Amino acid sequence: MYYYEIRILNASKNQIEQIDEILGIKSISTINTWNHEVIIEDGDRSQYSFIDDFLSILAGKYDQLERIGIDRDSITFWMTYVYEHQCNMEFDPVKLAGMGREGITLCISCWEK
Repeated sequence: MYYYEIRILNASKNQIEQIDEILGIKSISTINTWNHEVIIEDGDRSQYSFIDDFLSILAGKYDQLERIGIDRDSITFWMTYVYEHQCNMEFDPVKLAGMGREGITLCISCWEK
């Protein structure tokens, strides 16, 4: 099972509401963090590119986010993977370069069943 998230850290309650409006997605926020999550079953993973999806959600909206006090370095993409036996990952360099150009950090967390 794969869990993919966009997290925007250090966001106030007011900022979380504004981010919801700017991005057009209702947060599943926790205290001081705006959060959007996508859950993918193991067999469906090859059809989903979380980096492309998340970059497209943010595309053209960085200026609006900055106007409400959200810097790019507070935006992180998370991948959490629950696995058995072995955990291997590979990332497309072009997609990673796209994240790098936007100053977004990639976080990976693996949990053994």
